[in-house]
Amino acid sequence: MSNIAKQYKTVPEAAQQLGVTNEYVRELLNRAQHDKSIKLKGTKVGKEWRIDPKSINEFLGIDRDEESYKKDLEIAELRGKIKSYEMQLQAFKSVASSLNNIIGL
Repeated sequence: MSNIAKQYKTVPEAAQQLGVTNEYVRELLNRAQHDKSIKLKGTKVGKEWRIDPKSINEFLGIDRDEESYKKDLEIAELRGKIKSYEMQLQAFKSVASSLNNIIGL
Protein backbone atom coordinates (compact mmCIF):
# COMPACT_ATOMS: atom_id res chain seq x y z
CA MET A 1 0.00 0.00 0.00
CA SER A 2 1.43 3.35 -0.99
CA ASN A 3 1.94 6.19 1.44
CA ILE A 4 -0.77 8.22 -0.32
CA ALA A 5 -3.36 5.46 0.14
CA LYS A 6 -2.60 5.31 3.87
CA GLN A 7 -3.59 8.96 4.27
CA TYR A 8 -7.20 8.34 3.26
CA LYS A 9 -9.80 6.95 5.63
CA THR A 10 -12.23 4.14 4.93
CA VAL A 11 -15.94 4.43 5.68
CA PRO A 12 -15.63 2.50 8.99
CA GLU A 13 -12.70 4.69 10.09
CA ALA A 14 -14.58 7.87 9.20
CA ALA A 15 -17.74 6.61 10.91
CA GLN A 16 -15.81 5.87 14.10
CA GLN A 17 -14.17 9.30 14.07
CA LEU A 18 -17.52 11.01 13.43
CA GLY A 19 -19.40 8.87 15.92
CA VAL A 20 -21.98 7.73 13.37
CA THR A 21 -22.82 4.54 11.49
CA ASN A 22 -21.10 3.34 8.32
CA GLU A 23 -24.42 3.65 6.50
CA TYR A 24 -24.80 7.30 7.47
CA VAL A 25 -21.28 8.08 6.21
CA ARG A 26 -22.08 6.39 2.88
CA GLU A 27 -25.34 8.35 2.67
CA LEU A 28 -23.50 11.63 3.29
CA LEU A 29 -20.87 10.78 0.68
CA ASN A 30 -23.53 9.92 -1.91
CA ARG A 31 -25.53 13.08 -1.16
CA ALA A 32 -22.36 15.23 -1.21
CA GLN A 33 -21.89 14.40 -4.89
CA HIS A 34 -25.00 16.49 -5.65
CA ASP A 35 -25.22 18.77 -2.61
CA LYS A 36 -22.17 21.02 -2.29
CA SER A 37 -23.23 22.20 1.17
CA ILE A 38 -22.25 18.80 2.63
CA LYS A 39 -18.68 19.15 3.83
CA LEU A 40 -17.81 15.43 3.90
CA LYS A 41 -16.24 14.52 0.57
CA GLY A 42 -14.93 11.21 -0.66
CA THR A 43 -13.69 9.40 -3.72
CA LYS A 44 -15.11 6.13 -4.91
CA VAL A 45 -12.43 3.49 -5.53
CA GLY A 46 -14.20 0.51 -7.04
CA LYS A 47 -17.05 -0.16 -4.65
CA GLU A 48 -15.33 1.44 -1.65
CA TRP A 49 -15.11 5.05 -0.56
CA ARG A 50 -11.89 6.80 0.46
CA ILE A 51 -12.23 9.94 2.54
CA ASP A 52 -9.57 12.60 2.98
CA PRO A 53 -8.97 13.26 6.72
CA LYS A 54 -9.10 17.01 6.00
CA SER A 55 -12.66 16.52 4.75
CA ILE A 56 -13.58 14.78 8.01
CA ASN A 57 -12.07 17.65 10.01
CA GLU A 58 -13.93 20.19 7.88
CA PHE A 59 -17.18 18.28 8.41
CA LEU A 60 -16.54 18.37 12.16
CA GLY A 61 -15.68 22.07 12.02
CA ILE A 62 -12.04 21.51 12.91
CA ASP A 63 -9.68 23.93 11.17
CA ARG A 64 -6.51 22.05 11.99
CA ASP A 65 -5.16 18.84 10.68
CA GLU A 66 -3.17 16.40 12.78
CA GLU A 67 0.18 17.58 11.44
CA SER A 68 -0.49 21.21 12.39
CA TYR A 69 -1.63 20.10 15.84
CA LYS A 70 1.59 18.10 16.36
CA LYS A 71 3.67 21.10 15.30
CA ASP A 72 1.81 23.35 17.74
CA LEU A 73 2.41 20.85 20.56
CA GLU A 74 6.10 20.69 19.72
CA ILE A 75 6.35 24.49 19.69
CA ALA A 76 4.64 24.68 23.09
CA GLU A 77 7.05 22.07 24.46
CA LEU A 78 10.06 23.99 23.11
CA ARG A 79 8.76 27.23 24.62
CA GLY A 80 8.53 25.47 27.98
CA LYS A 81 12.11 24.28 27.66
CA ILE A 82 13.28 27.79 26.78
CA LYS A 83 11.54 29.19 29.86
CA SER A 84 13.20 26.51 31.99
CA TYR A 85 16.63 27.32 30.54
CA GLU A 86 16.06 31.04 31.12
CA MET A 87 15.26 30.33 34.78
CA GLN A 88 18.39 28.17 35.13
CA LEU A 89 20.49 30.88 33.50
CA GLN A 90 19.08 33.47 35.91
CA ALA A 91 19.91 31.16 38.84
CA PHE A 92 23.47 30.70 37.58
CA LYS A 93 23.87 34.47 37.20
CA SER A 94 22.68 34.93 40.77
CA VAL A 95 25.15 32.33 42.06
CA ALA A 96 27.97 33.90 40.04
CA SER A 97 27.12 37.32 41.41
CA SER A 98 27.10 35.96 44.98
CA LEU A 99 30.45 34.26 44.44
CA ASN A 100 31.85 37.45 42.95
CA ASN A 101 30.75 39.38 46.05
CA ILE A 102 32.32 36.79 48.38
CA ILE A 103 35.62 36.77 46.50
CA GLY A 104 35.62 40.56 46.31
CA LEU A 105 35.43 40.88 50.13
